[in-house]
Amino acid sequence: MRLKKAGALMLKMTEIILLLFIWLTGSCVFSFADAAAWRMSRGMDFIKDRSRCDSCGHVLAFWETIPVVGWILCRGKCRCCGRPVSLRHMAAELIGGGAALLCADRMGISLESVWMLTFLGILMTAALVDLDTMEIPEGIHCVILVLTALSFLSRYIGLGNPEILAADSFELSLLSRAAGALCVSVPMLLLTAAVPGAFGGGDIKLSAVCGLFLGWKGILMSMIFAVLSAGAWGGILLAGRKAGRKDHFAFAPFLCAGVFVSVFWGEEIWNWYRTILMI
Repeated sequence: MRLKKAGALMLKMTEIILLLFIWLTGSCVFSFADAAAWRMSRGMDFIKDRSRCDSCGHVLAFWETIPVVGWILCRGKCRCCGRPVSLRHMAAELIGGGAALLCADRMGISLESVWMLTFLGILMTAALVDLDTMEIPEGIHCVILVLTALSFLSRYIGLGNPEILAADSFELSLLSRAAGALCVSVPMLLLTAAVPGAFGGGDIKLSAVCGLFLGWKGILMSMIFAVLSAGAWGGILLAGRKAGRKDHFAFAPFLCAGVFVSVFWGEEIWNWYRTILMI
């Protein structure tokens, strides 16, 4: 009996350690995504340059950059100037940890999870840069294209999840991705041609590469959520007189939030919607 209890305890401890490792991995990915966005927004090299205090420029030590832990140890303040550290950094790390756990839950510990977590991390960078500068760097679109090619090819050379492959042939997947690249980006382009400034060029390109990665169903659901949430935010700004009808705000954060919702809860939402239509 004691051996059985000890075995169950060891199994539980192993599960907890695995979950912590997955969470930490996601936090590290999104911590880098946040740091990359901070550097790119300021015209810095996102790989070679070091993370610094937003206020005094103090170069952060390694232990200060440890996801969440560094923020807690510094008590949310720069140890050099004492000014508060933006909660945005810790929020990105917490979201990354949650995204990693959701990827593992939805797709298992697989290569698909790795591709998806990387994709979401890149989107986080795009959203934060757009929030800071109202622009999305061309390099982000290129990186997503490369990631899409790698993830697509890996599924059909013996590295993919068998359950996913069983429900998704090569031809159908290719067609879905091609449709995804066009079904949202083309209407956005046409709307922008008719109403100049409706969407930025970076937003249109981002929707195209996201559609290529997610397929038509995923990008459609992402866009619906993005438009609804962006419309609600615009309404709040207008009601509070913080923006006028001709003012613009970053759209990428809403598109990226829509992708998050679509990736993790899209199937449930899609099935619920189909049920409503059948009624």
